[in-house]
Amino acid sequence: MVVIPIRIFITDKTYFQLKHYNFNFDLITKKNIDYFVISNGKNIFYDTDNNKFYMRTKKNTKVWFDFNFSVIDFNEKFSNLINNVYHYSMNKLNKIFFSKDGNLYFQEKEKGSLLSGINSTIFKYSYKSENYDIFDFVTEIFIKVLTGHYFIDGNKRTALMLLIQLLRIFGYYFYFSDDINLFKHYYYEKIEKELANFVQMLQKKKITYKEIKRWIYSRTIVDFKF
Repeated sequence: MVVIPIRIFITDKTYFQLKHYNFNFDLITKKNIDYFVISNGKNIFYDTDNNKFYMRTKKNTKVWFDFNFSVIDFNEKFSNLINNVYHYSMNKLNKIFFSKDGNLYFQEKEKGSLLSGINSTIFKYSYKSENYDIFDFVTEIFIKVLTGHYFIDGNKRTALMLLIQLLRIFGYYFYFSDDINLFKHYYYEKIEKELANFVQMLQKKKITYKEIKRWIYSRTIVDFKF
């Protein structure tokens, strides 16, 4: 049996949920705990005989996994990690959308303002991490970038790229998120319309934070790295 090791980041809230069920993953995967992607609903199952997780392929064969759960500590080290993710995301965006005249599309109105906003969110979570799961964090950053008007142009694309890269660093995969291909493929046109719609509905208070969180979760699975 070949077992693929996968590291997943979770928050204190999710850790205590798992602890509540005594880390009985046979039960946990069947219950489909809110915003926990390791579940039958996401095609991940638990084999009690082997004490391993698995998923079924289209050919009905089993692919086996060992999950290593890392609980996030919203501290300075984590802030540095997220800052690196931010710079990585911006570099990818500028490579994709680099203009022939050498101008960069993604220029902040006030340099450093977005990072400052992200660090404020991390600071908030450092005091109440038991109240939030990983999808709360990525959703809050996503909405902050989407509606914050930090950039002269490219706010929606930045929000989407940051979402993709944050989920990836935490061990998750956003559907259609093959970075460059997403932004060239017709899928992006569909998602861009949804993002524009989110902005309008948020401004008119016709869509809630939880609805956007569910939208993100519904398009996220474990990053199986194959």
